Amino acid sequence: MNPPLYFDVISSPLGVLLVAHCSGYLCALDFQDYESRFRQVLARRFGNVPIEQRPAPEAIRVPLDAYLSGASMEALTDIPVHAPGTRFQQQVWKALRRIPAGKLWSYGDLARAIGLPGSAKAVAQAVARNPVAIIVPCHRLADSDGRIASYTGGLARKIWLLAHEGVAGIDRHLEAVLPAFLGGQAAQGGAPGS
Repeated sequence: MNPPLYFDVISSPLGVLLVAHCSGYLCALDFQDYESRFRQVLARRFGNVPIEQRPAPEAIRVPLDAYLSGASMEALTDIPVHAPGTRFQQQVWKALRRIPAGKLWSYGDLARAIGLPGSAKAVAQAVARNPVAIIVPCHRLADSDGRIASYTGGLARKIWLLAHEGVAGIDRHLEAVLPAFLGGQAAQGGAPGS
């Protein structure tokens, strides 16, 4: 039997975040405009358990706030995560959490980091199943040519996160997506540094 599952809704510069937690661990994090995907992930992992609204514990909320406010780019590593997956997915997600803030890796870099060079496509599939956006930082991945690729939370959010972390040269991408980003649901917090 699964432990009780709770969710919280947190305002952020990226829009409203949906946070699922149980037993003090972060179980899922997604963006409000992807709520149906968030609920599907929870149903697939936990079955038809009731989900009660309850504030996220400080062990989740405080580091997340520190990261989003810019007080600590490394605070995400302090958040306890419980995200079941295959052994391979776990390897990929653990390696993602070791990518330093402000750095971009390719899928090939990530494949080499887990000791499986040549498995970049399989790594990309595991990354796409990441149930904990931002905390397991798949936004820190680029194509092998350095091109900023897609992101399950939307390209504008990915570029915001990379600019927030100080990735060199990302500002030129930010200008291209900022008008659409500010016009959408994520407009609540404004641009990085504002």
